[in-house]
Amino acid sequence: MLLRQKIALLGMTISMTAFALPAVAAEQSEAAAKAELCFGCHGEDGISLSPSIPNLRGQKSEYLLNTISDFKRGHRQNSMMQAIIAGVPDEDVKVIVDYYSNLK
Repeated sequence: MLLRQKIALLGMTISMTAFALPAVAAEQSEAAAKAELCFGCHGEDGISLSPSIPNLRGQKSEYLLNTISDFKRGHRQNSMMQAIIAGVPDEDVKVIVDYYSNLK
């Protein structure tokens, strides 16, 4: 590949990345905003503030979805969790789960 072509390709890659980064940041910001109701107990970084509250950082999304579903259906009992999660739409639950499961 000629040097001129390499430079052009690099320029296009940088341009595409510059447009993609704000979109990724916006998605992360939206996810953090939806997960904010969990921050008080589970922490913004997914590390709980108490030994009696589970850490969520890096948990598998399937596990978190199943657990939240169990709270919503009453198969798992915790008055605080049930009260908080009851009003959260399923689409938002998925965003929150993705937020915590993708934290490293």
